[in-house]
Amino acid sequence: LVYRIERGGTFVKTFAPQNRAAAAQSRLKSISFVEPVRSQTDPFAFALANYLHGYTRVLQNRSLRVQFISLAADGADFENIMNPALPVEGQGCIIGDIVSRELIEWLLARNIPFVIRRFAFYDDRLLPKHHGVYLNRNGASFNAVKYLMGLGHCSIGFIGQLPDDQDRSALSLEWCYCYDGYRSAFSVAGRQVNPDHQARVAGSSIEEACLAATAILGRPGRPTAVVCQNDLTAFGVMKAARNLGMKLPDDLSVVGFDNDPAGAESDPPLTSFCGHEELAVAAIEKLLAVADRKCRHYEVNPVECPMVVRNSTARPPGKNA
Repeated sequence: LVYRIERGGTFVKTFAPQNRAAAAQSRLKSISFVEPVRSQTDPFAFALANYLHGYTRVLQNRSLRVQFISLAADGADFENIMNPALPVEGQGCIIGDIVSRELIEWLLARNIPFVIRRFAFYDDRLLPKHHGVYLNRNGASFNAVKYLMGLGHCSIGFIGQLPDDQDRSALSLEWCYCYDGYRSAFSVAGRQVNPDHQARVAGSSIEEACLAATAILGRPGRPTAVVCQNDLTAFGVMKAARNLGMKLPDDLSVVGFDNDPAGAESDPPLTSFCGHEELAVAAIEKLLAVADRKCRHYEVNPVECPMVVRNSTARPPGKNA
């Protein structure tokens, strides 16, 4: 029940009641899952399926009504997110990847229990007090570097969102926490990051990542391993390595993030971090606790990302197994 995360803190796991008797006592009768409107070509649409798996794990033994709402970024009618066939009392919301002051204030004013489920860290200090959960991408990047160092890699690169003084948007800063974890792992190990082993990419294009990786891997003193912001970036790195005649993982180890289903079928299968399903479970458990008034204080908590080790990582060239 009590677990510790290195350089993260000590935490207590919470569990939703799994029996029907406990479920019947809950004040929550209906949940609205509010998601942003996603395009047909959204490269991260697969994550929604993982969220659904997590929701199912928690709710399969509960008699709760559920509905899924797509919320437009502008001009949204918040009234539509509630179930009109039920009284507002007994309803709750999971707000997926939407951080909106207006929506938070609307829910708080009506005393509707809700939890924000976010794919990455967000600065909740700029918002009204609320409950939320987010993926600890910082910790995942830290653990990725630590894992690669444990294999014997000394030259580890990073391809993804890097801090940029010219781009101070909230989204860019959230993604930079992947890089912060990467950099922190070097600091803890008493090593220096190599700027020549880093490249800035948005993370939404395989071709963009391939081009950036080609520049890094094609020069002398290249890294023997690369940590990527997400799996799409990792696919681009793997493509660049193959174009340069490298063998994976003999010549280069690659770690992604998001556990895209395509990663399990890639050649070689990609080592990655999952977490979307765990994030969904944490969001539901927190909402149930909020609805039943078991949370005394507003909290926004990190959710740890399990590592899925596959064949895209190995000891560096010249290191015996």
